[in-house]
Amino acid sequence: RSLIRREGERYTVHAAIAERYRDGLADPAGARRRVATAFAELARQLEGMSGKERTLRGYRTADSERPNLAFAVREAAASGDEQAAWPLVRLLRGYLDVRGWARAGLDLFQEVEGLLPPRTDPELRAWVGETIALYKLQLEDLVGASERIAGALALLKPLGPTKTAGLALNTFGMILATQGEWQEALRTFERSAAVREQIGDSVGAAQARGNLAIVLLQMNRHPQALSALRAALVNYRKVQHYTGVALTQLHIASLGRESGLLTLEERNEQARAALELAESIGYAQVARDAAGELATGLEEARQFADAQEMLERALEWAQTGEDEAQRREYLERIQRVSQKRQALTEELAHRN
Repeated sequence: RSLIRREGERYTVHAAIAERYRDGLADPAGARRRVATAFAELARQLEGMSGKERTLRGYRTADSERPNLAFAVREAAASGDEQAAWPLVRLLRGYLDVRGWARAGLDLFQEVEGLLPPRTDPELRAWVGETIALYKLQLEDLVGASERIAGALALLKPLGPTKTAGLALNTFGMILATQGEWQEALRTFERSAAVREQIGDSVGAAQARGNLAIVLLQMNRHPQALSALRAALVNYRKVQHYTGVALTQLHIASLGRESGLLTLEERNEQARAALELAESIGYAQVARDAAGELATGLEEARQFADAQEMLERALEWAQTGEDEAQRREYLERIQRVSQKRQALTEELAHRN
């Protein structure tokens, strides 16, 4: 900061710094490529972290460098630098998903797709297409998601088993499940797990089998789903896939409520564990939903003050996302619980 001075809308640097970089800035295209290369290397380092380290520390680095990472992936795509593009698209897909920024992710990856040269590696193009399908699914554009995943799978078919193919099959399974095509979704998740196991991707295989458990939950096969979710929890912990752990704990809590297979205490225990883990790694959607699920349990226990506190935490996480309807829902729930809390206070005062 001591070397930079602001003058109106412009910034100037110390003369020695300006002289040092004068030659480099004489070639703006070269300067942009060097910046893109530097942030591609950062993305490679963050992607190379263990699952826990990446979600706890790596994504917080990505938070502070998000505009630079977005610039870098656009520049890498436009220049056809696939070596720089790969670590950037891998990092940004998972990072934007965990943070709950589907709209921003869709806009960025659609822009990247438009910048890619015609002769781009089919697998890279398929990764971008799969990511677009994922965000379209999250934004409830099922037709668009289906079209994009079909295109990605067509590009991948001649390439054989790859990490991208396993991921695309997983997303295809999620789309099928959302459409209510349960049996086909189950078969697709099995195919995804098989591809991932074949290439040694134990984390991906755990993810596919975890999603298979979620389909059983959606099919209302509650005892089978609970058993599958508990097995998925073990697998996620074994491979240190902490977003999977948090999501599965949330699903166990909600299944326990819907089916009556768990006691209120067991449900609240799972929801609280999901909330604490999701908050620690910045998993916005699960943090929001786990706080809401825990609030439901606390409300059933007539612990209205604690339920209101949980709903306020859920609202904080909802405000980091892009869904205005979710924010309104939590505001309404807070108001209803506040009224119940006031009524209980008046009832106790009347009894005394």
